[in-house]
Order: sequence, then C-alpha cells, then structure tokens
Amino acid sequence: GVAPDGNLVTGAVVRAVERERDWLMFACNISGEPVEFDISGQQELGQITELRSLTKLSDRHVELEPYQEIILQIAKPGAPVGL
Repeated sequence: GVAPDGNLVTGAVVRAVERERDWLMFACNISGEPVEFDISGQQELGQITELRSLTKLSDRHVELEPYQEIILQIAKPGAPVGL
C-alpha cells in the first residue's frame, strides 16, 4: 500500500495473492497507532470488497486502527464479480 505522503506504508503487514478473477489481500496494522494507505497495483483494479462484512469499498483508501486486520477481494477489471 501507499501512504498519504506517497511512500510505502509502514506499520502494517500487507500480503496479496493473485487468482484468476481477482486478488485476495490481507493487511494487518502491527503498530499501536492508526495506519492508512491506498491500495495500488501494477494493473488497473476493479471493485474492492471487505470479505468479513461483504462491504464494497467506495475507493482504494484503507484505514486500520491499532492491531486491526482486514481481508479484501480486489476484482480484476472486466472479471465477473463474486466470491
């Protein structure tokens, strides 16, 4: 992820795996302070869904409270949306 200052985010562990129609991304704030970042990639990104609540994110900005974790599904453009 990219921090608001344009640098790579620190204080969080972020991992992603590519699948045929999407990417799965796990992020965990490992600091005692809030962390925020924008999801970026080498390719265009489609709809982003938080998988625990099935909430669709309105943009690529993620804010994590201390020690919070999140699992996201990031659709590839043009791929059918769904789990």
